[in-house]
Parts: sequence; structure tokens; C-alpha cells
Amino acid sequence: METRLPVERRFEQYLLGFCGVFVFGILLPSVLVWLHGKGRENFFNEPSAPNRLTASDLIDTVIYATMFVGPGAVVLSLVALTRLRKNVSAEFDMRAALRSGGVTGAIFSFFNLPAFGLVALLHGPILQVSVAIIILFSVAGYSCGAWIAWCHYRTLNSNQPFSFSLGTLLATCLGWSALAMLFFLS
Repeated sequence: METRLPVERRFEQYLLGFCGVFVFGILLPSVLVWLHGKGRENFFNEPSAPNRLTASDLIDTVIYATMFVGPGAVVLSLVALTRLRKNVSAEFDMRAALRSGGVTGAIFSFFNLPAFGLVALLHGPILQVSVAIIILFSVAGYSCGAWIAWCHYRTLNSNQPFSFSLGTLLATCLGWSALAMLFFLS
């Protein structure tokens, strides 16, 4: 059973959802990849700035991530939202919506094949980079999926006050913290 929304509410839901996907799926991972390059040669092998980070490197990383990761993230978030709309329990229970959206996002993140091209920006032992990539895709996908689910729930239940569980906050913070720790190990 798919929920039908007025066009204005649907547009608002898509816009808010895509903003979260940009922040959690593109911007935060780009910043982690940018910070991962600290103390190494310049990301893009420019001899003018060895061993230091510049704002232009961050802008380049965000632009590359938007070009490679962005289209797949948009398509996969639309598929996740369509799947979430068919889940009746997600319409009435925010925890069920966040859980379903988060798990769906974590699984769908591995189907964003162009995003694997950004692996070339990571340096280090192959095992460490592999674990970092798996956790990066899982955490970013879970965060994006949970955000999309929250947007869907809020669109359907706009009279409910904003709330979240301590478990959701703890899981999100621990996931991003573990990811940051992996990116700073050298």
C-alpha cells in the first residue's frame, strides 16, 4: 500500500531528503577523505602543496564526490523512498521507519558503483582501506537511509513533535566515530 501525498508535500519531502543525502552521503565522507590525506602527498599529485591540506583540495574532493557519488545517491535514495512508502509500519512508528530506512540505505549504498572510484583517493594498507570503505559505505548509507525515513515519517505525521531515541543517536555517533578513527589510523 503506497501512500499518496499532495505534490507540494512530495516535493518538500524530496528536497529535504536530498539535502540530508548530500550532507551524510557526500559532504561528510568527502571531508573524511580530505582529512585522510593529512601528512601525505597532495591528493591530486600537485607538487605545489606537498604535505598540507588546502581548501582547494577539499573543494576538489567535494566536486569529484558530487560527480561520482551524487547521481547514484539520488537514484538509490528514490528507490529507498519508494520502498519505504510501501512499508505500512514505517508510516505509524518512527523507530520502525528509521530502522527500515537505515538498513535499506546501508545495503543500497554498496550498489552505488561509481562511488567505488573515489577509493583511489585513499592511501594505506589494503586491509585498512578495505575496512574503511566497508564502514564508510555502511555508515553513510545508514545515515542517509535513516534521514530519508525520518523525512518520510515527518511528512506523514507533521503534527508529531520532533524526537529521536537515544539508541539512534548513539548508533549514529558511534558509527561516524569509528569511521573517523579508521580514517586517521596510519
